[in-house]
Amino acid sequence: MLAMALPAAHAARAPASDTVPGRGVAEIEVVSRDATTSAGEQARQIDAIYKRRFRPYLDPVALGRTSDADIRQIFQGAVDAGFYTLERNYALDGAHALQQLKMRGLATKGDYDDLSSLFIRMRDTVDAREIARQGKLPTDDIPDIQDMTGGRTGRTLISVGEGNALLQRRSFSIDQHGVQMVVVSSPHCHFTVNAVADIAKNPALEKAMAKHSTWIVPPYGSFDIADTRQWNVAHPAESMRLIYSPDEWADIDTRATPQFYVFKNGKLQKKIVGWRGKNTEDELISTLNQLGALDPSQKKGPG
Repeated sequence: MLAMALPAAHAARAPASDTVPGRGVAEIEVVSRDATTSAGEQARQIDAIYKRRFRPYLDPVALGRTSDADIRQIFQGAVDAGFYTLERNYALDGAHALQQLKMRGLATKGDYDDLSSLFIRMRDTVDAREIARQGKLPTDDIPDIQDMTGGRTGRTLISVGEGNALLQRRSFSIDQHGVQMVVVSSPHCHFTVNAVADIAKNPALEKAMAKHSTWIVPPYGSFDIADTRQWNVAHPAESMRLIYSPDEWADIDTRATPQFYVFKNGKLQKKIVGWRGKNTEDELISTLNQLGALDPSQKKGPG
């Protein structure tokens, strides 16, 4: 199973200093590396650290009086907190700190790249492009996302299309009448690749998955447009779409892949984590069989 560990910032990281913000940077890193803690608990811990170590400095007057070294740590802490939680308020704090770095002649292209990348991870390509422009960075590789939701709230997914097609954000809902499976996946996860290969060897399971499953990619790491498009060409039955915001999927863990969430009439019936070859394949078959989602003429049970 691929844990969705997040990459370090692109800019050269200043060593965590023995100041209040410096200790905050170090504490956030410790929490972010704890793979035993749930995403929600990690976010709560990071928020508590952030309020204690950084928030007192973020008043405009206080920020202006903060030392150069601490401004650097505040910027780094805001970006790190944003990378690990995808909470927009951290990105906005990072923008304020970056403005201070700029006023002091300390902002680097790497700083602009880090903050632009953070906005991209948050699917805010408008602000990502603006930050990149301010840093005199290229913007050609920052995509546009066409909003096709019509203002509706709830779950949404980004369809990548083919070639140079526009990315489209569309509403998504769990089917309230019938069986539906949501597969948290990644084109970079070898367990996801193994799952698809094993499913393809079982015609009944392959048919059921093609009919009932939706494959979604978490918004951690890079904005995997090219890789997702390549995957979708190679695996049309397991075509992937990108999650727009984890907040819209709060009841689904998006930190690791693959995960299989099986619903019937809108209610979660089964959650299967990881891919352990035939054991997981049999578990999927059994679950779908119990829910009446396997074609009777092609049933091939565990064994």
